[in-house]
Amino acid sequence: MASRQIHELPSTTSLSGTDRIVVSTASGNLTRAATIDDLPFRSNRAGAVPRTLAAKLQEHVSVRDFGAVGDGVADDSAAFQAAVDSALFVYVPHGRYRLASRIKVKPNRTITGAGRECTTILAEAALAFEFFRNRGAYQIDIGATTDWNRSSIAAMTIQMSSGGILVHGHEFRAEDLQFRQGAPGSWCVQLHASNECYLHKLSGGYGGGAHGLAASAIRWYAGWAVTDPDDPAFASDLSEDDTAALRQAENTVNYGDGTLAEIAFKGNAVGWTGLKLEHLSPSTSSGVINNLHVNRCQFQAPGSSSEEAASTSVAAGSVWAKTGSIGLHLHKVLRCTFTVCDMEGTDTAIKASGNVSGLGGGATKFNTFIGCQSFNARSPWLDSNAEVEGSVGRNGFYGGQLTGPLQPRGDSADDSTIRAGQADFFFPMAAWFSNINRGEPRINIRVPDAATGFSDNQLLITSPGTDPARLDGSALDDAHPKQRHPSRGVRIYTGGVDDAVIGRPIGQTIKQNARLELGNGPNTSDTMGINGPLKAVVVRDPLYLTPWTAEPVAPYDNSVFFASTRSALPNTVDWRGAGWYMSFDDRVDGGTTAKAWLPVATRPGIMRLREVNASATIGRSDFGSMILGNHATTTIDLAIPSNLLREDEVGVNLWQPVPPAAAANSVQMRAAAHFWVERIGDARVRFVAGSGTTLVAQDGGAEVPMKGGLSLVVLKRTGIGALTAYIAHFGARLPGASYANPQRTTAFVIAASDFNSFIQVNATGTIDVTVPTGLLAAGTKAARLTLAQEGAGGINLVAGAGMTAKGETSIAAQGSVRTLWITERNEFCLQ
Repeated sequence: MASRQIHELPSTTSLSGTDRIVVSTASGNLTRAATIDDLPFRSNRAGAVPRTLAAKLQEHVSVRDFGAVGDGVADDSAAFQAAVDSALFVYVPHGRYRLASRIKVKPNRTITGAGRECTTILAEAALAFEFFRNRGAYQIDIGATTDWNRSSIAAMTIQMSSGGILVHGHEFRAEDLQFRQGAPGSWCVQLHASNECYLHKLSGGYGGGAHGLAASAIRWYAGWAVTDPDDPAFASDLSEDDTAALRQAENTVNYGDGTLAEIAFKGNAVGWTGLKLEHLSPSTSSGVINNLHVNRCQFQAPGSSSEEAASTSVAAGSVWAKTGSIGLHLHKVLRCTFTVCDMEGTDTAIKASGNVSGLGGGATKFNTFIGCQSFNARSPWLDSNAEVEGSVGRNGFYGGQLTGPLQPRGDSADDSTIRAGQADFFFPMAAWFSNINRGEPRINIRVPDAATGFSDNQLLITSPGTDPARLDGSALDDAHPKQRHPSRGVRIYTGGVDDAVIGRPIGQTIKQNARLELGNGPNTSDTMGINGPLKAVVVRDPLYLTPWTAEPVAPYDNSVFFASTRSALPNTVDWRGAGWYMSFDDRVDGGTTAKAWLPVATRPGIMRLREVNASATIGRSDFGSMILGNHATTTIDLAIPSNLLREDEVGVNLWQPVPPAAAANSVQMRAAAHFWVERIGDARVRFVAGSGTTLVAQDGGAEVPMKGGLSLVVLKRTGIGALTAYIAHFGARLPGASYANPQRTTAFVIAASDFNSFIQVNATGTIDVTVPTGLLAAGTKAARLTLAQEGAGGINLVAGAGMTAKGETSIAAQGSVRTLWITERNEFCLQ
């Protein structure tokens, strides 16, 4: 053959991987032959190793690898089916792919498009895709269970002639899908006998025209109620993945446990449904859809007034909706959460049903709705309780608008059957709490309807019911938004600047037994059931305390209760008869906590009586008491410690609001305590100052004056660890008797406390006795004391600074007894 240049060689219409080409070396310009499959590839990233270009291209399988055209005209069904049969991951690049038949997908497959606006599926069969479980002809893992598919589909638009996707089994994922058109009665997505599935960013119906949506949106279902596999209805819902026996086995199994989020569908057909969760099992004890989390979903089916004549639209609030459309349909649904879901613009926003009464296992219950909207729906809520009582209930509704079983009506209506107005999260009318068994609302919290002479700054807590004996003659229910005087309930008033009130809204003629009860009391049961006593109840206004015959259990400090018998108090507590007793911390400064029941309101005139037969120390429990000193021969000394009054009992320094010029007349207000002491025995009863205590006694005598005598002791705290005891005496004194009879053996200075005393001076030498100034209280003309010279020495009176002696200044003779007088003129003399 004659030599030819490369460009002169004949061309070919196709190449194979084994075709050879001529290449030259990087150095030396040497030529050699290579196959197309051997062409090299290496990533420019550090550490990359050489590969063949063919290996790199085979990493992702595309439907175009199997002949898909993507022009919207050619039937790409065979190419799609071959792709998903041979590869776990299948990519669907940009294009419009016509599928004349359903694509049947084995488990563990991932189908991903180039994006919703780039990849479009034109499905002409009843379904675009059907995902099968690991069983039968589609089993890929013989050693695994047969209830899962673990497939996913994402990033494309599915334009349907009828339905879109049917999924069997668990762990399916769909994301970033758009749906168009379809046929009424079909579904965009159906999940059958599925758990742990995840649907995210699905939408359809927005844009109108070719973007409109006649197929219903999402159905998650399981079970079957027909036992005859020849039944047409039964057979039409069977796929080659199902058998009658398999479907019957689903009837006792729960399904769900998945998430639906960021989903929005707008339907355009009569009878359209946004989201349907249903278990078709006839079992009344098992078989439910449960534990789904539905978040940020919107389902609408808007219509128009022009369609009303054709009965394809109905008025729904301020808009129109497709006849028979349902935003959310629940049947045998349990423990699901719906968060920020919008079902407005539908004939029925939420339809709920069950197949068992009394909230049994086949009821729709324990679901939670948070911030959901059922606005602009002809029926915001429909349930099956009218047909099967207790088939729907125990569901919670928080926030949102018109979502719940109340069927709200216009707020301004006067219909006596109305119990609630239109409500939302801000409770413009009322909040409701449901009956525990049937879901029927039983407790109503609302602001009462305002009227002349009736403040609207109140909160009413009421229960539904009517009362023919109502004070205002109204026939409105107690829970009616316009009922101002319900017979049942509690009223809370918050409109006052200086007060707040908790009371009863008296709806009947005032009667004696109408009352407000606080707390549980000493009884073990009441109309609410079995209850123990509370620790405390805080109230205002006239108070009636139930009589107690046993001590309250673990009361708070500052608790008050009415003790009707001695058995209501511990034996160590002062009993002063039936009355009010208070428990509080009664410690002294620096002491440990001492809790005690102390009388605060008993019969007037009754006080604690304590008899002592030996020396003792005064305690806080002696405050307000009468102490009887009783001994025939032994002197009784009553010690008064300095820490009896605590710092918190001193009180603040309160001064009368007087002009500065009259400041001398101001009065300091302080707290004080007192007790009484009476001597009933022959022996003396004396008061002894503890460390830090100062005794200020009448006539200087710190002793009960005589048998039968009475002394009042008033205590005042004067500082940290400092106390002054003021002692006043009552009762006759023997003529010439002195309070004190001290003996002095060394020089001393006369003090005010020595007045009216008999001082015995006993020493072998002369003793100086100094008489200072300032001893007399203001207004006292003169005071005296008696000096007895008992020793061999003498007494020498010495005038202090400013003091003048008048007459004699010494007592020399042993046995002499003289009276010393001191006058207000700072003079003294012996008598």
